[in-house]
Amino acid sequence: MSQATSTAEEPQEPRRGHGHARRPPLAEVDSWELWQAWRRGERRFALPWIGLLVAFCVVLAGMYSFFFYSTSLDNDTVAQVGLTLLFVAFLFRIWRRISPRRGFALIVITLMLLISGLAFLTWLLAYALSGWNPWAAIGGTVSLGLIGLFIGLPSLNTISRQQDA
Repeated sequence: MSQATSTAEEPQEPRRGHGHARRPPLAEVDSWELWQAWRRGERRFALPWIGLLVAFCVVLAGMYSFFFYSTSLDNDTVAQVGLTLLFVAFLFRIWRRISPRRGFALIVITLMLLISGLAFLTWLLAYALSGWNPWAAIGGTVSLGLIGLFIGLPSLNTISRQQDA
């Protein structure tokens, strides 16, 4: 015999897309709430999350520099355009998830693009000034990844301590 109805003690899972506000997964933070905390002066709460976001942007620039360098070895402009389109699609996906407030999310994505773009352009400038030396490209890519880690790990440790408290 199957139970066709549920009791009040058994909560049912809400179905996706049926009028329930989307709650970010555990690995995400609502950027609007973070902005509100910043505006309230809760810098100790907001700064580690901002640091984590900056670290993500720097690592993203490192990934893009790796793919840019890899595709430039064969002068594969089709792959470079494809990777750029994939990057734009990735940013669009993040824009849709970062906050239910689309205008605010666009500002956050613009800042992410600015940070990633500056890191990538710094890498590209160093690579160009080296005379397109492959070791400079590889070293710069590794450096971007390490810089991202050096920013992100202390931020994660601080967030972890805040959540334990």
